[in-house]
Order: sequence, then structure tokens, then C-alpha cells
Amino acid sequence: VIFGAAHLHHRFDARERWAAVLVQFTYTSLFGAYSAYLFLRTGLVYGPIAAHVFCNYMGLPSFYDMVEHRRRHVVTGAYIIGIVGFVL
Repeated sequence: VIFGAAHLHHRFDARERWAAVLVQFTYTSLFGAYSAYLFLRTGLVYGPIAAHVFCNYMGLPSFYDMVEHRRRHVVTGAYIIGIVGFVL
């Protein structure tokens, strides 16, 4: 939650709408929990740093592009498989 709260400044700096800030707060809070898990599990800071660099580089997937894609069923399936694989 603290990691998510650290990103609330986007509401004021970038004049983002509250809905966008809420989405960002949610996924950054989840990422903060995942980073904490990585750190507690390994005892090393390298895993969370690498995950943070990767997530910053990749960004959020474009769900709009997924809906508009000509093979949207394949892309949607890949998203779902990726999410399930991450959770497991």
C-alpha cells in the first residue's frame, strides 16, 4: 500500500483523472507486495530491483489495443494465461 501511495502524486503532477490514479494505485500496491515477497523470500534486493526495472520498461499492457486486435481472442487468451501463470 505504501508503494502505491508513493505514486499518488501523479494526480497532481500530471493532472491525471482520479480513475487513472486509482488504477495505478492498485497495480503499484500489488507490485509493492510482490517486491516485498521477493525480498523476504531471497533476502536480496536484486530481485525487486530487476522486477521494478522490467515493469517500468514494459509498462501496463494496452487493453484497448487488445480489444481492437484482429486476433483478439488469441491475445486475450495470452493475457489470461500470463496472469494465471504469474499468480501460480
